[in-house]
Amino acid sequence: MICFLSHALGFESRGTEIAGRLKAWDNLIEETRPSGCLTTNPGDIDVENMVKKRRRKPKKKPNSKSSNHVVSRALRTTDDRNSTWGRMVAAPDNNSESVGEISKEIWRDLLHFRNFGFNTENREEEEYFCDVPRLDYSHVILEKKTSMETILSLGSLKEICFLDNSLRSQSVFHDHCITPHQTDTCCKSWHLANYLAFFVGKESCDNLTENDLELFQDILSRCFKAPDTADCSADDDIGCMRSLCPSAIAIEHIKDFLIDAQSLRNVKEHLGHIVIHYTGIYLPMGKSSSLTTYYDHLTIPKLNTLEVVAYDFGIKFEVFNAQLKQDLNLLLIGGALVGLCIFLFFQSIFATVSVLLSVVISLGMAYFFYFFVFKIRSFPFVNVLALVIALGIGVDDAFVYFHHWQRAKLQLDGSPLAAVVAKALGTTAVSMFVTSLTTSAACFASYLSDVTALKAFGVFTGTAILFNYFIVVTWLPATIAVIEKFPRVISKFKVPNIFTLFQKLQVPVFFMYFNLFSYCLIIFFLGLSVLSAYFVFYDPKLTLPTEKDFKLFENYHPFERYTDLKTKFLAGVSKEETIVLPLRFVFGVSPIDNGNFLDPLSSGNLVLKEEFNASSEAVQIWVLDFCRKLRRQNFTDLTNTQIYKNCFMDSLLAFMERPCLDPVTGTDRSPCCQNSTFPYLPQVFDFCLAESAKVTILPMFNTGFIHAGPRFRRKDKKLVAFIIEYDSIYNFTSSFVEMDTFYNQVENWFTNEIQTAPSSFNGFFVSYLEFYDLQLSLSHGTMISVVTTLVICFCILLLCTRNISVSFCAALVTFTIVTTTFATLIKMGWELNVLESASISLAVGLSMDYTLHYSVAWSASDEKSVKSVFKAVGPPIFVAALTTVSPSLVMMYSSVLVYRKIGIFILIITTSSLICSCSFLLPLLRLLSQINFSWSCWSSFVKCFSARKVNSQFYLSVPTECHVLSLNSSSTCINTYPVIASNIEMETLSHI
Repeated sequence: MICFLSHALGFESRGTEIAGRLKAWDNLIEETRPSGCLTTNPGDIDVENMVKKRRRKPKKKPNSKSSNHVVSRALRTTDDRNSTWGRMVAAPDNNSESVGEISKEIWRDLLHFRNFGFNTENREEEEYFCDVPRLDYSHVILEKKTSMETILSLGSLKEICFLDNSLRSQSVFHDHCITPHQTDTCCKSWHLANYLAFFVGKESCDNLTENDLELFQDILSRCFKAPDTADCSADDDIGCMRSLCPSAIAIEHIKDFLIDAQSLRNVKEHLGHIVIHYTGIYLPMGKSSSLTTYYDHLTIPKLNTLEVVAYDFGIKFEVFNAQLKQDLNLLLIGGALVGLCIFLFFQSIFATVSVLLSVVISLGMAYFFYFFVFKIRSFPFVNVLALVIALGIGVDDAFVYFHHWQRAKLQLDGSPLAAVVAKALGTTAVSMFVTSLTTSAACFASYLSDVTALKAFGVFTGTAILFNYFIVVTWLPATIAVIEKFPRVISKFKVPNIFTLFQKLQVPVFFMYFNLFSYCLIIFFLGLSVLSAYFVFYDPKLTLPTEKDFKLFENYHPFERYTDLKTKFLAGVSKEETIVLPLRFVFGVSPIDNGNFLDPLSSGNLVLKEEFNASSEAVQIWVLDFCRKLRRQNFTDLTNTQIYKNCFMDSLLAFMERPCLDPVTGTDRSPCCQNSTFPYLPQVFDFCLAESAKVTILPMFNTGFIHAGPRFRRKDKKLVAFIIEYDSIYNFTSSFVEMDTFYNQVENWFTNEIQTAPSSFNGFFVSYLEFYDLQLSLSHGTMISVVTTLVICFCILLLCTRNISVSFCAALVTFTIVTTTFATLIKMGWELNVLESASISLAVGLSMDYTLHYSVAWSASDEKSVKSVFKAVGPPIFVAALTTVSPSLVMMYSSVLVYRKIGIFILIITTSSLICSCSFLLPLLRLLSQINFSWSCWSSFVKCFSARKVNSQFYLSVPTECHVLSLNSSSTCINTYPVIASNIEMETLSHI
């Protein structure tokens, strides 16, 4: 069963230099945990050994008469049943008597202990709402519909109250809401209407009046401007504000959570009139994955002046995973449309089902090999693209085989069935293999990428396409043979042949348009190619992703809009605190990622350097000098150097400056005292560093844990690694340019410094580089995949056409298709993310299918006639394009962004390929024939590979006015074109 464990699983780089450092860093931190093999404090090892020894001793049965037991009982209350020690008891309400010796006042203070200063106003707010608003609660964001309206109006506030009641009326709301103590009623929601009721002393927001609103606006105006209008000292802004604004804490919550920051900045400009653009409703439900049931029953009423534009229930990925599976129905609808096209072409339900089953079986076999042979445990949702690709390739191969089955049946009229099958399969197997090989090569080229998801996608899709080829050349001939042998039993439907209809309508229209604008088309598509290349490679070009979070839905979806709108509120801004990029230099650890690159959950093991020796005098001097140089660099921030132990060598020097005789206990501290001089002897360094680590405490603050310091092996207390860490002046950003500047500046400096280190002593630099490494891999890996695919496909094309000039024209058309496709996607706002990178690699292979058919047919034709080539190849290509486009149109109605992007990509690449192959390649080939410009690579360069002359009389022996109307019908003579190109094409391929 396919399970998408995480939307971000596999969307990381593996195998790069930075990825090796990041994995080594993660493994180092993991091994430093209590369960790991390393420790920062050798004293912990002694404590652990003592605990283990005590656990081995047999436990004695406690004596009820022992003094210890009596003392412990004396510490409790007299009655154990009323004891409040060590267990939770219910808080008394305002009308209850005291419980034990704890009064109601003490209970209130305990319940509100988290509120700084035990402020009475804050307690009143919490008693009204049960708690203060937090981002951890589920909430929705509202926007005013028109710029003329303001949310702070009586009508809008009543709509907020109405919406809140609607959100709380869900049947499952009560199962998830928080409740006051000793009651079953859900707490009130936090929104402007309820805060207005709180200020005017009303229990509900349902009966608010204009007078209440005027009072509320006056309070907000005074409180918002209190620090500016009051005669306050700079050191007492908060106290002064509380004196002028009695409910300062509640007002702060309104400013942080319920009014957007832009509106707050505009308060000074609109004196006495507060204009609010965005507001929110915070429900008394914690964000949790269990709220999917509530979300499924959620109905948001239509409002007059407000609109719900975003919400956050903590279930974004759960909804995405469910929607991903639900929208698979759209793929079934697309498959049904493809089946309809196949039925109109084959005129047989049995053949239609067989073709679709061949695609399903190929995907099933690819999935089996993916998991059990290749042992890839992750299945990124980008692999869904393989379903559409396999469907298009499989149906295209089916059309090619059926077309040549008709020709073979006419040529070998009266011959045994086995001879017809052999003839049709002999002329089509190579052609189908070439088209499958180009697309699978494009997929397998994605394996060269450093991104795990792209590697997995390339393996799965390429395997599925190859399996589809082998099934088509075995399954489909047997299917058509069965239909041919039992026509009356299996096929009873007689409908107009779609192939014949397209042939009658398409050919005359195309040649009328082709003859009029042949040379104009060449100029137009050359200009289009240049313009598209400018868009793709120069300006605006395909940019790297700018958001760290992978988008799951369209931009207008409430979950995605929340990501953008949450920063409009002060609470959202403070939540997204600026993250300082640390400067972490690790020594003693090999920057190796020895995990499975195809398994995102496999991080490998920590590899320590056996030759690492930090106790030598030369290393001591170099490390101390390195720390001093690092502090002098312009990219180092020294703000926190007085707090953290950034460089362990500085801590060791300070530790060694202590007197050798303890002034209190008289203990001799030698050699770890001031008598030892730097650099220290190796044995003194090892012993004293371990002693200093026992007394060095690395504090933990809100900004995060500092990992600097030595690492000791638990089994022998040996120093095996150490970390030097400082803060940089840079903040984390998703901008590739800024992160690239930071990384290169620090990396270049460290590379120069490490060259001066003693021999066999090395280290590496690491920071928050995961997203930067992903961007780097996407930019470099995608280009490598594209170049590799182009080279492979051009070689295949050259082998098929055996003509350099035709191959060059086909390559030019392929380049035009790819650049036109991605210029269109760039104008639609696409960025070079994982799905887009997979699409680029596929674009080269998919764009060559139709071009390959025309090129091979032209090269094999003695007439070099565009008309004959198009008559034989054009109609089947048009039907194949129609079947490929059908599912992509259906997928564009999906609410999941990945499905919509797949549909858009398939639609654009197929349309571009169809138009350019017909309207650009054929005019180029016609121009070549008119100027007699043809470079045969065999005759010009390799004489031993001289091209064989194709006997055109063999093909002319076929009745030129006969055509097979259906799979089971006999030959019917109609006015049609000579049958040349398709058989010539396959005859030529048989010589390869």
